Amino acid sequence: MTKPGGTPATNFLAEKGVAYTEHQFEYIEHGGTSHSSEMLGVPEHQVVKTLIMENEKAEPLVVLMHGDRKVSTKALARAAAMKRIAPCKPETATRHSGYLIGGTSPFATRKSMPVFLERSVLDLPRIYINGGRRGYLLGMDSAELVRVLSPLLVEVALEE
Repeated sequence: MTKPGGTPATNFLAEKGVAYTEHQFEYIEHGGTSHSSEMLGVPEHQVVKTLIMENEKAEPLVVLMHGDRKVSTKALARAAAMKRIAPCKPETATRHSGYLIGGTSPFATRKSMPVFLERSVLDLPRIYINGGRRGYLLGMDSAELVRVLSPLLVEVALEE
């Protein structure tokens, strides 16, 4: 069922039987979710960004957040019962995830990492999330994140 030329993320989703739509767009450096949502014509709130962070022991974790929100790392550390959580340096994030910054997907990461999902993402019937390369988002039912990633649900969003 694996598509030729697929990414580790799309191969993983195919194995799990996840239905998704593919959306390609022209990637621009530092364009972020505001650029991708504009290119796809969808609200930025529905574009879910995949952030690789690490705790005080340099153990990596994945945070899935609305594109138009920031993560309160203090609230996340409290929710995760950790002392401190901070974003990784780009090269460290790539080493943990196996994906380039701008193309990071939460599916089929190089290292197994705990996943934290902003609870309100599940209120959206459809989300758009990175498919494993720059300029490539996948549209899917938000409930699939819970089914295939078993994330810990948190409420750590801050207005951008």
